Amino acid sequence: MHLEGKELCGKNVYCFEKDNKIVMYHSRKKVGELQLNDLGSITHIKIYEKRYVKNMLFFIDLKKNLVFDDIVGFPIEFKYLDQLKERLPLSKILYYGTILNSLTLIKYAVDREVEMDNNTFVHAAKHSKFSLLFHLRNNVSFPEEGMIAALEYKNYATIKSNSSKSFR
Repeated sequence: MHLEGKELCGKNVYCFEKDNKIVMYHSRKKVGELQLNDLGSITHIKIYEKRYVKNMLFFIDLKKNLVFDDIVGFPIEFKYLDQLKERLPLSKILYYGTILNSLTLIKYAVDREVEMDNNTFVHAAKHSKFSLLFHLRNNVSFPEEGMIAALEYKNYATIKSNSSKSFR
């Protein structure tokens, strides 16, 4: 395999850009890709084998000019998102932190004054008691919508927290 236009991202792992994509290969096998929009920001990430996530993170860390719109398709785990939190939009950090129920990511987004509204409150009621408590501390409260979402998703910790806060 010739190396012209390719960047090394690890042992025998190469990345190169083609047609609004940055494609990652190991030897001759495609192991991942970054989908880019017309502005050059990342909209979708595909990783075909989990062992190449570190290589993708290394490449993203090298390319400081890459901007994120979203990380759909990226493995949602704390150890990976914690490395990307400075590069992601605050709304996405709150969104994925709520899904992970990660107090660290939620606190990071709230400390940087993420915008909280009805949609984020309902999302918090579905997934995370911690995120819901941060919403309630910042006077963002939509108790009916939150309670309905928590009941639909059977999030009993959120139901208990929301009912105790709303009836005081």
